[in-house]
Amino acid sequence: MSKYFKKADLILFIIILALSVLGFILLRKPASDNAQIEISIGGEVTEVHNLDTDAEYIIETEHGYNTIQVKSGQVRVISADCPNKDCLNFGAISKEGQIILCLPHKLAVRIIGGEEGLDAVSY
Repeated sequence: MSKYFKKADLILFIIILALSVLGFILLRKPASDNAQIEISIGGEVTEVHNLDTDAEYIIETEHGYNTIQVKSGQVRVISADCPNKDCLNFGAISKEGQIILCLPHKLAVRIIGGEEGLDAVSY
């Protein structure tokens, strides 16, 4: 070992790294079997669909349209007529709590699950 690092430093580093990786794995919980897609426009829920049913939905608002694709338990926006097209860059989402936003159209696509529980605990 070098004069800067002792054996205890290396062990402490490995323990912290292992706990970080374990925490990351545990926090990325997949969507439950009864997960749904909640589509809202301007903050109001307009549609709810099952995540396990492959389909395409065209959502038209007064500001434009978005085409949402549900395939293999994942949701993505595949086309939109908004100027910046940031909603296309979100990619596919598949976990509870994830969301795709299209701000010009005031559209939000969120994955919700049937299980109620705590998102986080603070002291």
